Amino acid sequence: MKRAIDHNEASGKWRVVLFLAMPDHWHAMIQFPEPEHMEKVLRDWKRYVAKHTGIAWQDGFFEHRLSSRQSAEEK
Repeated sequence: MKRAIDHNEASGKWRVVLFLAMPDHWHAMIQFPEPEHMEKVLRDWKRYVAKHTGIAWQDGFFEHRLSSRQSAEEK
């Protein structure tokens, strides 16, 4: 999973600030250079990791956009 995170970061698809993996879901703070591609990047990443690890992820995702530095610090 770490290699897949690092690959997306090296490819410029995202910048991971925080990542916490749970058995069937994860929590993260991620910056996306192109917000309109966020859903595709997340879907593709989850599919790749599931295929290579056998993890059965929960469907979908919940997004909360941080609009300020203060909001990020609160989270």
